[in-house]
Amino acid sequence: MDNVTHILLLTISQLCQLLGCIFFFGFALKWIGEHTLKKFAYDHFLFHFMSFIGTPIHEFGHFFMCKIFGYRVNKVVWVQKPNAEGTLGYVNFSYNPKNIYQLIGKFFVGIGPLFSGPLCILLLLYFLLPTSFQIVETKIGHIPAVWQLSTFYDLFKLSGQFLVSLFTFEHVLSWQLYVFLIVASAIAVHIRLSLSDLESATSGIFFLSIALLIINLLSAMFGLTLSDGLSHYISIFTAYYIATMVIILVISLLLWLLTIIWHTMLNRNVR
Repeated sequence: MDNVTHILLLTISQLCQLLGCIFFFGFALKWIGEHTLKKFAYDHFLFHFMSFIGTPIHEFGHFFMCKIFGYRVNKVVWVQKPNAEGTLGYVNFSYNPKNIYQLIGKFFVGIGPLFSGPLCILLLLYFLLPTSFQIVETKIGHIPAVWQLSTFYDLFKLSGQFLVSLFTFEHVLSWQLYVFLIVASAIAVHIRLSLSDLESATSGIFFLSIALLIINLLSAMFGLTLSDGLSHYISIFTAYYIATMVIILVISLLLWLLTIIWHTMLNRNVR
């Protein structure tokens, strides 16, 4: 009985650690993205510019996960003028509802943009501002896999050091900083998940939970190290993911702040 309880608690712990960080940043970026984009009309140049960059990367996240999990991709619209529902792009796919691997994949297909967006921003940082990338990479490497209260302080420090490294005198005089901020902002504002994305992701959580539970059961029954290895890699993933998403959140908040300032100035001029 104690073993069963331990296995259940371990599975719940793994799920909370994995899903908690993904959905927290998913909802945070969704809220910031929606409040940023609503400042622009659908026919505004900046809205089209950000959509042209950010939407294909958003859809690529869905598309790539479809391929990973063996889905059939029927149609991809990388970017379009918003329709009546405000849809800027979509991936139409089909899957085998009897295939457990593909059922688990519903979760990852739904949250695909939460991987493709951050990865593209990190690549931008690597190629355009390598000094800032090295600081982020070094600091992420020091975040412990086993979380403690001090970990949150480390993440807060990381966001501050990232901002300082971005706006150095050398960077402010370079074109690379402004290209990075413009493109990264366009990507960040489109990382947000739509309602259909969230529905797909949440419907796959049950099957992901079953898969984790089976792995933990097998590990306990046959004395394997599967559970320990799984927990270790989940902890490392969440440490890297949260540190990366803190950077994305900072960029998103900067863009949101700029849109508020810009609209405040426009309203004053109108008066």
